[in-house]
Amino acid sequence: MTILYQTLANNENVDNIEKNGPFKCESKTAWLGTGYYFWEQFIENAQWWGKQIHGGNYIICSSSYDRFSDDCLDLIDNDDDLKTVREFIEELKRKGKYTASTSLSRVIELFKNEFNIKAARINGIGSKRGSFEDHKVYINKEKTNIFIDLMPPIQVCIYDKSILLKEFKVIYPIEYASDTLV
Repeated sequence: MTILYQTLANNENVDNIEKNGPFKCESKTAWLGTGYYFWEQFIENAQWWGKQIHGGNYIICSSSYDRFSDDCLDLIDNDDDLKTVREFIEELKRKGKYTASTSLSRVIELFKNEFNIKAARINGIGSKRGSFEDHKVYINKEKTNIFIDLMPPIQVCIYDKSILLKEFKVIYPIEYASDTLV
């Protein structure tokens, strides 16, 4: 079971959020298409998003899923999934449905039409604006662009809420949390 965090604007509507959440993102710029977007494992990423997008006035909700499920397209560390998507893109190229400007969102939407996936998981390398030096470990001091990230910005887009394993609950700010500690 892997913890997920969804960051939402704080409109002081906790009961509505817990009753009706998670909330779907339908933005045309959503990286993985239409779905329920979460940060995986690190609440600090959800807090960063709340500060960036909601000016610090945000709520964080938690749920969980099985990231090792066959229903989850894992574009981080599942070699078979990565190979399948590479092959899918090659097929799209042969059919004239893929160019250098085709977005990942478009590829995923086409992929979902052919394969039964209920979630997708990515590490948006370079997606967090700002300095996060406290969780970078440089591999070579002279080459500051070579490092490992000990708090990667892993995002999960859930397409089918049935794969969520835990009730969707508000956990931050703490005064809204009913029974969860952060």
